[in-house]
Amino acid sequence: MKVQNNYILLRKEYIKKENREETDEKGRRIIHLDLPIGLRTLLNEIFNLKGENWNSDSHFKHTVSFEHTIENKKGTVTIEIFEVLNDCYLNIQVDNKTKIQCVKLLEYVNFELYNPENKIEQTFTMVTSYDAISEFYCNKIFVKFAHFERLFRRLLFNIYILNYGNDYYKKTISQDIIAKAKGNIRAKKQKDEQYLKEFFYSLDYGDLQNILFASKWTSVDEANKQNFLSKHDNLSELSDEELRKFIQGINAKSDWERLFKDKITRPDIEDDMEYIRKQRNKVAHSKLFTHDDYVDSLKTLNVLLKSVDKAIGLTQDKDFWEKNLTALTASLQIVKESFKEFSAQISKMFASIKISDMLAPFKQIASQIQSYYKPIRELGLYMSNNKNENLEEETDKNDDSDDKL
Repeated sequence: MKVQNNYILLRKEYIKKENREETDEKGRRIIHLDLPIGLRTLLNEIFNLKGENWNSDSHFKHTVSFEHTIENKKGTVTIEIFEVLNDCYLNIQVDNKTKIQCVKLLEYVNFELYNPENKIEQTFTMVTSYDAISEFYCNKIFVKFAHFERLFRRLLFNIYILNYGNDYYKKTISQDIIAKAKGNIRAKKQKDEQYLKEFFYSLDYGDLQNILFASKWTSVDEANKQNFLSKHDNLSELSDEELRKFIQGINAKSDWERLFKDKITRPDIEDDMEYIRKQRNKVAHSKLFTHDDYVDSLKTLNVLLKSVDKAIGLTQDKDFWEKNLTALTASLQIVKESFKEFSAQISKMFASIKISDMLAPFKQIASQIQSYYKPIRELGLYMSNNKNENLEEETDKNDDSDDKL
């Protein structure tokens, strides 16, 4: 497998020194000419090459190859130079068994080229025109950035809709950002429904940071303030703690403080989010992205992913339940108040009615039932008496029979 970096070396303005002259021990004159150092000479010193190692296809194209071992893995490095006037176009290609081995070998070469001890940058301004190292690490971490953004967007939808329902983007988010989102969505029909579906998708990472961390006074805060004041006409009657809590509550605050702080307690969250934004932009726009960038970004992303995932779990296990419980409690309170009002009305209605008047209908019904029952009772008594008389007659007959025997 082969991987290649490309560079352009712009020769810096050379300030010529005076030629230096001296004599040797035999009295011969030696003149030291002050000439600019060539790129091949510098590369020979860095990579321990010799002039005869170079192949020159022409006066302006030169090529050399050598082997180098990184972590017990031997690979081949091929350097190609195109000299154009005072400048040089440099191609560095490495060949090894796997891509990661190629990248590690290329990192070694790149480090040596930029190492200030090797003097290349004293002579040239070096531009990296194609960076395969950055390409490798950008591709490697892109999936992590994408996963974080999607997971974080899920948390935003969950929290905002849970707290504000269908008005989730109207309550605390600035009108400027709302207008930007609507402009990006460009819905032609069923606009309100499209805004609900796509609001957080339509904003870039910087807008989400603004939504979360910019302190602001919202209609929700104003409603809470008015509700508190309506219940406490005289603030002087409040304790110091109650008054302090009220004052803190009416200060402008960010949505992070308002909605997220109790779910993600990481103290440096704003700094972490800003760091990720900068690193994400490097990856998204294929900029220089080193191994150190990759390691630091991966570490921060893993911490944030764990925190966001935990917050989503907390929302589902605790906040959803509390929301339903609050709604159920409110419903039961309505039923309780309705029953209380109904009971009061019934009591008021019966208070104006005499007990004797209330019982009169029941007495009449009882009398009618008694009149219906009387013939049945008399028939039962008659049949009972008849049975007893017949029994007595049968007994007498049996007695007579016994006498005859």
